[in-house]
Formats: sequence, structure tokens, C-alpha cells
Amino acid sequence: MNDSYLARLLDEGVSLCERGLPVNGSTVYCSSSNVSLLVQAIIAFSFILLIVASITGNIVVMWIIYRHKVMHHAFNIFLFNMALADLLIA
Repeated sequence: MNDSYLARLLDEGVSLCERGLPVNGSTVYCSSSNVSLLVQAIIAFSFILLIVASITGNIVVMWIIYRHKVMHHAFNIFLFNMALADLLIA
């Protein structure tokens, strides 16, 4: 890879649709659909709502298991670890 090719990639960005190479004789198809601002806002709001619900729900599960000593059984510790892992990913 020469420097001019790398500089062009850094300047213009990388897009599979524009610069995709055919593999095994296949062709890369891309649609240039314009999504309205309203649809983008609805999708963004949905993702934010999903992330907030995920974080809140996992914290509540972890807090309940931690707070109540009668829930310190192997299965509930497993649930605590699953909630912690999901919280770290969310």
C-alpha cells in the first residue's frame, strides 16, 4: 500500500459501497436512500431509551441481589454476574 492511497483513504473515508471489491465474482450493491430527519430522530430516541432501560434494569437487579442476604444463592449470583456483564456491554 503506497502513501498516496493511504492518504486518500484517510481524507475521503472508507466505504464498502464505494470502494468494495467483488469477491468470488460477486458484486457489491448499495442503495443511496435518504432517511428523513424524523426517522433518524425516532431511531436515535429508541436507542437512547433502550440503553437507559438496560442500564436501569441491570442496576436494579444487581442492587436487589446485593441488598437482600436471602438471595445470596448460586443461581442469584449467576444472575448478578449476568446483569453485571450486560451492564458493562450496555
